Amino acid sequence: YDWATSTKEIGEFLRALPESVSFTDVLLPRLHYTELLRKAYQRETDLPEPAVLEGSLLDSYATHITRCDERIAKLNDEIEGLEVLLVQRERRIALVLEQTAALEVALREREIRMQGLQSSLSWLITAPLRGIATLGIRLLGGRSSG
Repeated sequence: YDWATSTKEIGEFLRALPESVSFTDVLLPRLHYTELLRKAYQRETDLPEPAVLEGSLLDSYATHITRCDERIAKLNDEIEGLEVLLVQRERRIALVLEQTAALEVALREREIRMQGLQSSLSWLITAPLRGIATLGIRLLGGRSSG
């Protein structure tokens, strides 16, 4: 027996249940039926409930359920909006990661090029001239002519 598949199917069913069942059309009639059964089995010696409760109790349930349904719809809209934002941010992150990788490659290439230049024969030959130029700049107050 494949428990993973069964568990997945049960989870999908339970997640879809609030969207597929109308509480106004299903729950309210059942509450009303339950109330009728309770009244049918109520003993005559019990005190009768006030007449105000009969209609207003169901109305308050209906109002509460309607508000809950509206809140659920609003939260679903918010979830959809947040999912869109999440996708946008994931795209931005992917773009930044691509740009970072490209910049790292360019940096490595420049470092290799600079190492090549600094180890070249011409760089080694001109080292004394660069040293004299640096000394001259320091002696003249730190200003370079170029």
